[in-house]
Amino acid sequence: MPLADDINTTQTAIYDPVAGAWTGTGPKGDISSEETWTLLRDGSVLTVECNPTYPKASQRYVPSLGAWVDAGSTQVDLVAHAFSTEIGPAILLEDGRVIAFGGTGHSAVYALGHTGAGVWSAGPDFPAGTDGQLMIARDVPACLLPNGRVLCCAGTASGGGGWGAPPEFFEYDPYTDVLHPVATPPLNASVPFVGRMLLLPTGQVLYASDNSNINIGTPSLRQRRNEERIEPEITEVSHELIPGSQHKVHGRRFNGMSQACSYGDDCSCATNYPIARLRYDGGRVVYCRTYGHSTMAVATGHRIVHTTMEMPASAPSGHAHLEIVANGIASDPVEVHVK
Repeated sequence: MPLADDINTTQTAIYDPVAGAWTGTGPKGDISSEETWTLLRDGSVLTVECNPTYPKASQRYVPSLGAWVDAGSTQVDLVAHAFSTEIGPAILLEDGRVIAFGGTGHSAVYALGHTGAGVWSAGPDFPAGTDGQLMIARDVPACLLPNGRVLCCAGTASGGGGWGAPPEFFEYDPYTDVLHPVATPPLNASVPFVGRMLLLPTGQVLYASDNSNINIGTPSLRQRRNEERIEPEITEVSHELIPGSQHKVHGRRFNGMSQACSYGDDCSCATNYPIARLRYDGGRVVYCRTYGHSTMAVATGHRIVHTTMEMPASAPSGHAHLEIVANGIASDPVEVHVK
């Protein structure tokens, strides 16, 4: 169920889509203005406080308690207190940690343990810009790539009237804890905060820059490591699909390992939901609407989940391969026949 806040008070509420009603829940430790919220593996929500009583504070909303609890000190200050309390995006990584980028040029990594508040550690700083100051990420987009890295951007601190400009792009590697500079899109935004990133079903990233310019970036291929399975897996579906009809699809990890896209407080492009795709012999691809997901949780592991797939009335008949895509990563195909 959605969790929402009042940016002028510490009140928060939960929406029940079945009842169509909001219910108040535990208050936060500060007002939520400018904050970035990140869904964790255990269903809790993590935020770095942008208006804290104590510096470097963070909180986590725990649904089973109906309360916000202390999530510890971020160790480095991520909030641009002298500039509208701005902060950057925070992305849940495939291994369950969170990388949070700051409006100060710093970053921090959060690890939720089996017990306790979890632990923050300082992450890599952005490099110095042309003005000699650390580059900053104030209301900027970031995206978890299918290769496990995080694409993000930052700008020179003195540029853009305090917002940082022009945008330069980086990849965070969680295995080495290093920020690598990457090529800047040819059709770039003037300042980082007007840019948006969306992870596509192809595994590519669409970058929009507040005008008619659109870029599509293709990340490097994934290097396999000894790791848990992350790709969706179809376990049950009808092998006879009828155009215009609905079919339930069961499987594992339909919502991916993360919401995958983050910005800050002004935009959400989360991709923690299954996308159904039919590939026909000859190269044709048809996407099917999905709805009625059994969960919006991430990193559901071996748990069986399901979604409802609506076949387009225009879907061609014949032999096809059905795939479920989450966070830009596709399942192994299942052979089906479209009548």
